[in-house]
Amino acid sequence: MARNPDPSRITAATWRLWEESAAAIGDVQLGGIFAAKPGYHNTRAANAGGDYSITKTADKRGPSNKAAALDITYPEAHSGDFRRIKRDTKRLMDAAKAKDRRAYRDGVPVFREVIGNVGGAAKAYDLYSRSESHRDDSHLWHIHISLTRKFVDDWDVLKGIVSILGGKVRDLIGLRKGDSGQEVKALQSCLEHAGFKTKVDGEYGDKTAAQLLACRKSMGSDADSGAVVTGYAYQQLHRAMIKASMEEHG
Repeated sequence: MARNPDPSRITAATWRLWEESAAAIGDVQLGGIFAAKPGYHNTRAANAGGDYSITKTADKRGPSNKAAALDITYPEAHSGDFRRIKRDTKRLMDAAKAKDRRAYRDGVPVFREVIGNVGGAAKAYDLYSRSESHRDDSHLWHIHISLTRKFVDDWDVLKGIVSILGGKVRDLIGLRKGDSGQEVKALQSCLEHAGFKTKVDGEYGDKTAAQLLACRKSMGSDADSGAVVTGYAYQQLHRAMIKASMEEHG
């Protein structure tokens, strides 16, 4: 691992985000973290009062003297080979749009925006406005991630970005009430298969929690909540699905 070149402006967690993202993707270059210009690349303290990168509540928290952005450059994209950068831009934007729990912590976006290559055009996706906009063509060959300032020194939060870039599928373990997305749909489908009817809508609400608890109790658990898919809950759900399959096939 290379040494953090500017610990006074780059947190250890942000530097680790770069190094582990580079390892997960392979053959990419650091486009930049700190830059003395307005926006997330600069520190909160160095930005003017009205700058968009310091107006959200979560951007008013965290260290005031640290940068909050990461640029990842794809060398082959300079020559027009956009396959990898389009893939990784899509991974980040899809996770943001689906409210993937790796992209949010307690309802707060882990990154404010991602800018990259969408179908050969430079576009940004804002996790607050949930909208896309066009950006300059430099983003045809590099992805920009604006990190929420509250999280720039929290590796436990930032590591989710590495998982997204690496194309890893989330496990059901750790899902909790309030989550949404494809993994919640998977949980709901599993509950349906086990005989515990719930709407497969990708929203982990009261009904899903109640059915998970019912499933757990049917397997002999003394749990009193279905608000979190713990390791035990996952195992009990798996057993319930096996039991349902055996009963279905005699």
